[in-house]
Amino acid sequence: MYEMSPQKSPQLLRLTEEHMGVAELLVMIAVMANYVPTAVSQQAEEPVATVFQRLQSSTDIHEATEELLKRGRSDSKVREYIARHLPPMIAKGPAEKDHPGPWIELVRLAGELKISEAAPALTKWLTIDNIGEITTGGL
Repeated sequence: MYEMSPQKSPQLLRLTEEHMGVAELLVMIAVMANYVPTAVSQQAEEPVATVFQRLQSSTDIHEATEELLKRGRSDSKVREYIARHLPPMIAKGPAEKDHPGPWIELVRLAGELKISEAAPALTKWLTIDNIGEITTGGL
């Protein structure tokens, strides 16, 4: 059987050390590639409480809703935050009877994320009209 030893082949030893250095470098790059984008994206993300406050702005409500939908679908903590804070906002109802637009965004957020905690807040805004269809009460 043929056996290679470092004493018999110093070049092989040197090549092996060089390859190990390259392998270690590649492993380090792979590890960093997994963590760096996450850290950068977390730093760039607006805190959920700040995004949630934007729901109260008539100019930012659509963008805030979209951001919360995206984050609420992928992050259970964001969804829990929404489930805790959205129902009281829905319970207040629309600011203007003839223009429920911003309030409808809140209802859509609750519906798309399936926030069951919002159901009691929504029930007071639903009514059955005289032909048996469910409509929004008082709107």
